[in-house]
Amino acid sequence: MFVFSLLSHRLRLPLDLPNLSPEVYFRSQLEMLFLDKVISKLGLCVSVHELRKIEGGFIEVGQGWPTYEIEFRVIIFCPFVGEVIPAKLKHQDETGLVLTLGFFDDIHVPAAYMQQPSIYKFDSDT
Repeated sequence: MFVFSLLSHRLRLPLDLPNLSPEVYFRSQLEMLFLDKVISKLGLCVSVHELRKIEGGFIEVGQGWPTYEIEFRVIIFCPFVGEVIPAKLKHQDETGLVLTLGFFDDIHVPAAYMQQPSIYKFDSDT
């Protein structure tokens, strides 16, 4: 369900950094960029785990800030097909179910994929 993935990204380090170490600044920037985002072919990024390597510090032509290549590990939520995941029911209607895992609320199970026999019955008395 959860896997580590190794990623890299280029970030600029501002010269007027207010009393933060570069590592703290880079981690906060990476969290803003990747946290709670779906990364193509990987899954949902739930945490920036560690900064592995910081290289560079080169000032490119026409820019005033040094650019660094950051290699880091993230924790990815990536369930496999057929995996059984405990979830709570958030909403149901004739189109299917919406489930929540606590940290991820947008799991939709279409009515066509429900175990048969199953029916949806709307009771207006409740």
